[in-house]
Amino acid sequence: MFKKEKKWTVLSCIRSTVYFFLYFNLRLFSLLPFRIIYFFSDILYCWVCYILKYRRKVIWCNLQKAFPNKTAYEKKKILQQYYRHLCDLTLEFFKALTISKKQIRKRCVFNNVSLLHRLYAQKRHIILVMAHNGNWEWAGNSLMLFTKYRLCAVYKPLKNLFFDRVLYQLRSRFHRKAIPLQRIFKTMLQNQSDLQATVFLFDQYPSNPTGAFSTEFLHQKTRFFLGPANIAKKLNYPVVYVRIDKKKRGYYTIDLSLIEENPQTSNPQNIMMACVQKLTQDIQKTPSGWLWSHKRWKDQINYPN
Repeated sequence: MFKKEKKWTVLSCIRSTVYFFLYFNLRLFSLLPFRIIYFFSDILYCWVCYILKYRRKVIWCNLQKAFPNKTAYEKKKILQQYYRHLCDLTLEFFKALTISKKQIRKRCVFNNVSLLHRLYAQKRHIILVMAHNGNWEWAGNSLMLFTKYRLCAVYKPLKNLFFDRVLYQLRSRFHRKAIPLQRIFKTMLQNQSDLQATVFLFDQYPSNPTGAFSTEFLHQKTRFFLGPANIAKKLNYPVVYVRIDKKKRGYYTIDLSLIEENPQTSNPQNIMMACVQKLTQDIQKTPSGWLWSHKRWKDQINYPN
């Protein structure tokens, strides 16, 4: 028994030391100027796109299914644009560890923020729904600087402990609170004193079909979580869709639109379908901005290894 405990302690120390070393170096990297960050992104793009060919078969398979009317040339162009965006996005995530309030205000511009001011004046807690489109981490962090709401970001803990800790640190910046998915409803019930805006990423693949619904999305029958809409209905929290548009490298415009102001009288499925329609429009406008490298339709597509 003692040997096992001693062994575990040693392993814990080694693991913590490695994590600290990696995290320290990530923070140092994030302090670099943007021009150098994007210089490394260009190098990363060449490696990821042409040498590693990161999940190329998965990306291509998704593009084939989602855009049956586009030519092979058009889809190849989207694929290359996606790889460039993915590399920028990855390094922008790390940059978010130390980005200043001034920088993120400059690089993330909000439209229709008056909607949040109105709901705040009415003393309404709200639910924000966004997708893995554009730079959702920057959008979440910058929102804290444009509203009086206390922002809570829902996240699903990662299996990789190091990246889970990095993600937690990233989502806790500017007084944003990161809450695991399993505890979100209980936390929302407990924290009623301060007006909160709770952020849900709604386009993830629901591994558990319970609590999900199916609808047409990018020419595929696709399952989506009903969780955000169910919570909104139970608590009567207005639902606001967050659209993230990449204007140029490192600059984003965020548009806010009201999906449902009084969910108590609405069907949760209709609320989520409205969000899906908004996301479909966003992807059609800027196809390379969505996260094509994940196996979104693995319940119906036999993805290649």
